[in-house]
Amino acid sequence: MSISQGTHEQLYSQLTSGRIDLAFNDQRRALSGHFINEYLTSSQLVALLPKRALPQARETVSIADIAELPCILVASQDQRQDEIDYYRDALGLGSRYLFSESIEEAELMVAANKGYLLLDERGQGQVSQQAGRTLALRGGERKLARNYYAFWLQGNSDYYIEAFAQILKEQFAPDSSK
Repeated sequence: MSISQGTHEQLYSQLTSGRIDLAFNDQRRALSGHFINEYLTSSQLVALLPKRALPQARETVSIADIAELPCILVASQDQRQDEIDYYRDALGLGSRYLFSESIEEAELMVAANKGYLLLDERGQGQVSQQAGRTLALRGGERKLARNYYAFWLQGNSDYYIEAFAQILKEQFAPDSSK
């Protein structure tokens, strides 16, 4: 068994061409009957905002509230258009976009008041709270979240793929002992 990493589009291409057996990723397109789509977890989206961007008393921010601020995307040159398409079409962010090559560079851009960075609640520990402040993101009245799945081709199911998907699912299950 080997493990590969890549962008959503790279993993999708590897999965559909049979170069990988299973992909663990966020949902970026409609679920397809060509795949087994094993739901794993959902993670609330948060915006890392410059400290001066909005009044301090807020706990959430709407897409409309930050529409004038540029959205900072971490993406390589060849993935930029795919990321713009996802953030604009799937999440409804019509902002201008700025790019960074790393999460650290994006964090510095936020600290310099250049724009905001979207993260999910599981990933917000990657950035320093010194750079800005994180607020839950709303689209209208609902909080926005990213859904994560294990995906594999419909005809490619076997014991090992299903067992690995089950292990992933157990890792994301809420801890019932709390």
